[in-house]
Amino acid sequence: MELNSVICNRRSIRKYKKDQIDKNIIINILNNAILSPSAHNNQPWHYYVFTLDKKDELMKLIHDYITNNANDLTFYQKIMRKCYEFVNNAPVLILAYIDSEHSEMQDIISIGASIEHILLSAEDNDLGSLWLGVITDFEEIINKKFNITNKKLVSGIVLGYKDEYPDKRPRKEFNDVVTFM
Repeated sequence: MELNSVICNRRSIRKYKKDQIDKNIIINILNNAILSPSAHNNQPWHYYVFTLDKKDELMKLIHDYITNNANDLTFYQKIMRKCYEFVNNAPVLILAYIDSEHSEMQDIISIGASIEHILLSAEDNDLGSLWLGVITDFEEIINKKFNITNKKLVSGIVLGYKDEYPDKRPRKEFNDVVTFM
């Protein structure tokens, strides 16, 4: 697919088919992610890929937390409760972490660029994706369960074969967001 077409056609997908994604496609997508630019070439990202049983285990952990703490959920945990079904139905959940020693703004921006490479590479492979920030409110329980240390959870990325084709979302006018000097 041509890059401009990939960018124009990418959407945040919330309905996925149950079909598993070939591991080689996931590897290709992540190889593209690690090719993204990073400040001072720090490459501060680390990706954990959850599929099959491990993804089920992760989703059960989140489900149990939401259920057992229903009256004490944070704003984002309440949003995750609404997102749970479509995240659970997708075959892949990637958690994007940043190495603890990299916490400068440039490093955060770098990992955002890497995540965008994942989203565009997914579209290029006819996969749906969704950038899932609300999962960061579950960092403590995820890190404990999966023994993740010295890293900070930045985002989740949901991947799967699309089972919806949403319309393009409205965007601000060009002149409202761009000023030539």
